[in-house]
Amino acid sequence: MAFQYPANPTDGDVIVRGDLLATYDQVNNTWVVGQLNPVAGIPGPAGPKGAQGDKGDQGVGLDLDGSVPTYADLPTPPNVNLNDVIVVEETGNGWIFTERGWIDLGIVIQGPQGPQGEQGIQGEEGPRGDQGPKGDAGSPGQQGPEGPVGVIPVATATTIGGIKIGRGLAIEADGTARANKMDVIIETAPIPTGETRTFEAAFLDFGGAPQWEAQYRVDQPNYATANISWTAPPLADGALCFYFCSSIATLAGGWPGSDGQWIQYPNIYIGNQLSVTGGTFGSGQPNIQGVAMNHNNATIYNYSKAYTGGATAYQSIKPTTKINTVYFAPGSTLNFTVTCNIWRSQWAKCDIGLGRLILVPYLTSEGQVLPGEDINIPPDELPFFRQAQMLFAEGVTRDDDDPSILPEETPQERAAADSAALKSAINASLANIDSNLRMLDDSKDPNTGTTQVALMALRDELFALRNLPGSYTALNEECLRINTAVNDILAYDFRFESI
Repeated sequence: MAFQYPANPTDGDVIVRGDLLATYDQVNNTWVVGQLNPVAGIPGPAGPKGAQGDKGDQGVGLDLDGSVPTYADLPTPPNVNLNDVIVVEETGNGWIFTERGWIDLGIVIQGPQGPQGEQGIQGEEGPRGDQGPKGDAGSPGQQGPEGPVGVIPVATATTIGGIKIGRGLAIEADGTARANKMDVIIETAPIPTGETRTFEAAFLDFGGAPQWEAQYRVDQPNYATANISWTAPPLADGALCFYFCSSIATLAGGWPGSDGQWIQYPNIYIGNQLSVTGGTFGSGQPNIQGVAMNHNNATIYNYSKAYTGGATAYQSIKPTTKINTVYFAPGSTLNFTVTCNIWRSQWAKCDIGLGRLILVPYLTSEGQVLPGEDINIPPDELPFFRQAQMLFAEGVTRDDDDPSILPEETPQERAAADSAALKSAINASLANIDSNLRMLDDSKDPNTGTTQVALMALRDELFALRNLPGSYTALNEECLRINTAVNDILAYDFRFESI
């Protein structure tokens, strides 16, 4: 069996042919041929990787005895001879058949690169992959050159643009433009020689306070009236109007109460109505403004008809201030009338102040426009209102409603209020009788029997009130009669002797 030795071998190169093994000895430049050991020994440790040698010349071809598609297709005896070399097409490796079977010779066939084949059919689109992580932000670019200064066009009837805030307009802190009611025309309007534009305030009093007292539920419109006239300065055409009034409410006399009992009275709604002729109010109704003073008290009262707990326990004081403006022709005479209306009074005793009026004349912006000037200036609506609120902090109002007239009560509302009043009076008297009966039961005095019988009889009369027919007024009078009898029994004085 002949060997075909490769050209330019390196030391240690091995050629196997059948069961022969040829090893190249570079020192002697010879191939040492020996017999392969049919029994494989134990593999030794892998030696160190040698340095890569120079590329050799093209080797001599190898005689092949055939080829098969895969390793599993290699033939077995008797279909193969010793030292036959067959190539496995799947891997390109050559296999030599020896007494030990097939031995891999490695890749033994590599022909020249063939021409590029035709492009295959495009395959189906694969599934979309997961989104990759967000990349790092890039570094900011260089600042561009400064652009030209913008120009805002002047606003016209057909062009949107900028405007300048002139006289008669003001800018709020949030940028809102509003009409300036205290415009500078007051300062810049020419004043003719010899004229005076400074006016004195007028302090007007509507007189003494009428008194009111009523036990049972009652309404009394137009209870009291008072009138005041005032002549405006020749150059003034408006005035600030400050109307102040006050009232004090306590419990009316004759209440059929009991010792130490809370009662829900007095109740009274007072509406002072201020009207004007010769001028008009600037806010609300042109000729009328109303002020309400409402009292809803809880009072402690005892059977001897004396209040307990001091004045603060039974008095209610309502001061109220109404602010407005009034307009008129210069030099006009204005007539002011106060009308006191009383609504839903019950067990109330009141001192009602008809009020005082402070008028501060001034010249409105319309009045400051001299004849011949074509200037469109709106009239002052209500100047200095915030300052007035600071000066008259309690009860200051400028609402447009008229609180001096209460809405009419429905029959159901009136019946409910009357029923509550009568129940309160009956319950207070029953509690008074029961507490005294317990005291008499504990007493050792044999003469208390007559008193106990009398109180029990009055107690039965109070219970009977619940089923008696009659009007609210009639039942209240009956309740007052019974309670007066109870108080007469329980009232007593000490007879002191001189020492």
